[in-house]
Amino acid sequence: MFGLGVAWLDADGDGWQDLYVANDTTPNFLYLNKKDGTFEEMSYLLGVAVSEDGKEQGSMGIAVGDYRNEGWLSLFVTNFSEEYNTLYHNHEGGYFSDASFRTKTAAVSVRYVGWGTSFLDVDNDGWLDLFLVNGHVYPQIDQIQLEASAPYRQRRMLFHNRGDGTFDEVVGGPKDPMGQETVSRGTAVGDLDNDGRLDVVISDLDGRAQVLRNETENAGHWLQIHLQGKGLNRDAVGSLIKVRTGKSTMIRPVRSGTGYLSQDDLRQHFGLGSAKTVDEIEVIWPDGSKSVQKKIAVDQILKIRQP
Repeated sequence: MFGLGVAWLDADGDGWQDLYVANDTTPNFLYLNKKDGTFEEMSYLLGVAVSEDGKEQGSMGIAVGDYRNEGWLSLFVTNFSEEYNTLYHNHEGGYFSDASFRTKTAAVSVRYVGWGTSFLDVDNDGWLDLFLVNGHVYPQIDQIQLEASAPYRQRRMLFHNRGDGTFDEVVGGPKDPMGQETVSRGTAVGDLDNDGRLDVVISDLDGRAQVLRNETENAGHWLQIHLQGKGLNRDAVGSLIKVRTGKSTMIRPVRSGTGYLSQDDLRQHFGLGSAKTVDEIEVIWPDGSKSVQKKIAVDQILKIRQP
């Protein structure tokens, strides 16, 4: 087996961390936590081992997020060229289906070699968008003069969540950051200037790191939550945050290690759209205890300490 990506997540919502592994040219793994110090590999049964047509893929990076605000964490996996990137939708209880073509994220990715990826709300409308970077592994690929062949340097991709279970790709020109062609590998997402808009840092081969500053106009309201745990786990890794505004509930897991060999900001970001108040914040800490706060002001970075 050739494991390249790994992600901890509570796939079945039982409060215990499960483990997903993205493998290159072999089936991916999902190890369910049996709550006794052991795990059971369940990827085929739960629908996250192979593509919709039963093919093993060359998987690299993993993004974890609830892109439909349904309360369940889905998986997005980047793959090699001549394959499509796979979005496994979590239907409830850890049972997944390949929603790549239904969500309109698959077809455009076939030509590219995908690596780092993250879910993030670019415009603070309350729906998680999807960002990923690409880049081939063989420099000599440019010597192959085929119309459909993938170039060595490849553009990055941003998919905007329409709020109906589908995405639109945001395409930039050659001088736009989204249109630039590079040989990228890692991505890290965080609000670098604390202005309430998430920025992206990209690592490239044979080049300097790039910072994409988010300058989205007319972005919605937002809230960032910085958890402080007790004991050795000061970053509260393994916690789950639920934010409720009106009829909407958003969840964010606090995870260490994201995408491909990268780490997003541990502060959890929530786009709130037009909401002027957060009705309730619920934090489920790694030990299972809970904290609840009500009627929270928007557009702030809020620190919550584990009691």
